[in-house]
Amino acid sequence: MANELKHGSVGTELTQAEWEGIGTHVVANQAVGDLIYASTTSQLRRLAISGTATHILSISGGIPAWAAPAAAAAGSLTGSTLASGVTASSLTSVGTVTSGIWNAGAVTSSGAVTGASLVADLTTLDANTLSTSSGNLTISAATGADVLIGDNETLIYVDGGFNTLGFWSVGVNSVQAYFEFDGITMPANTSADRMRLTWGGAMVIPSGTTALAGTLNIEEPNLTATGTVTNAYTVRINNAPSEGGTGNYALWVAAGASRFDGVILASGGSSGAPGISFNDDTDLGFYRVTSNIIGAQMNQMRAGSNGSAGQPFYSFDDANTGMYRAGADLLGFASGGTLALSVAAATVSLPTVGTDLDINQGYIQMDEMTAPGAGAANHVRIYAVVDGGSLTDLAAVFQDGTVDIFAQEV
Repeated sequence: MANELKHGSVGTELTQAEWEGIGTHVVANQAVGDLIYASTTSQLRRLAISGTATHILSISGGIPAWAAPAAAAAGSLTGSTLASGVTASSLTSVGTVTSGIWNAGAVTSSGAVTGASLVADLTTLDANTLSTSSGNLTISAATGADVLIGDNETLIYVDGGFNTLGFWSVGVNSVQAYFEFDGITMPANTSADRMRLTWGGAMVIPSGTTALAGTLNIEEPNLTATGTVTNAYTVRINNAPSEGGTGNYALWVAAGASRFDGVILASGGSSGAPGISFNDDTDLGFYRVTSNIIGAQMNQMRAGSNGSAGQPFYSFDDANTGMYRAGADLLGFASGGTLALSVAAATVSLPTVGTDLDINQGYIQMDEMTAPGAGAANHVRIYAVVDGGSLTDLAAVFQDGTVDIFAQEV
């Protein structure tokens, strides 16, 4: 019988060394790597080492035999597939594959997961969180490659070629952060916005001095241009909507004050549509008539304060010369900080010389005074003078100093 265990040949008698030697019992055709097994209850035999490195020790007809491993069954690899050949206690289930999709709980890595380790798309049917217990979570791609995050359509897109960030669709190479919104039907009878910045809790400012605190702070674009930039801007609104039933605004400050520290440039407008107007009276305001000329479209303009002779409400580069309200129903004109002319309902007064001129009733009223002296060439001065008693005379002084009393009180 081949491959059986037997005594080695030692001649007609055994010495002590031969009896104890390791070659006394051998297997027929014995070779390196062979295995001994019980082929029957009384016979030991040799199983030659397999000539194929991938073969595994299996059982055939109740005795050991070398065989190729069974191929994995098509479809899902489940517990029932493994149960016949793998001890259940040696397996830890990390998930299942159903319809080509991996279903699993959280996957934890103590080190970096790189492109060499993660070689396929990871898709999950259930909602899961990709997070770290500490430190940063970084999702990156090779230089020039793209990173896409989304469902059937891209929601966030990082273009590695152009270094742009897009939301909802791919970015464009002339915009660094690109937002594009798909069409959507909003709920009825509620405010609707394409984008809204709001808060879910207070922004707590610590003790000390905080120079600026707000919701949105936009810096200028920091351009370095080798070509010609016709118009540069920090914020630009292309146009206003036109679908509003009551109003259409490119910019609407719903409440609170608005502050502009720089120059405000408005369109020229016209008398029918002033460039600077008001929300509830759009044809009232100011407009550009022509170069260096401004027009006002209104029925009336009212000053917020009276002013004074020293600081007239309406003045010029010469701040103490102008027009102001000198009293009830009284318009004053100041020169050099002094009331020079006042206009009442029917009277024009020159208070500096004590002369009243009543236009409506057609007379001149003057106070008595001393002779004013001769005037300039081709001028005559008319004044009221005391006659030496209690009566008043009307006199004229000519350019040569001659005085003529041409009317006397009797």
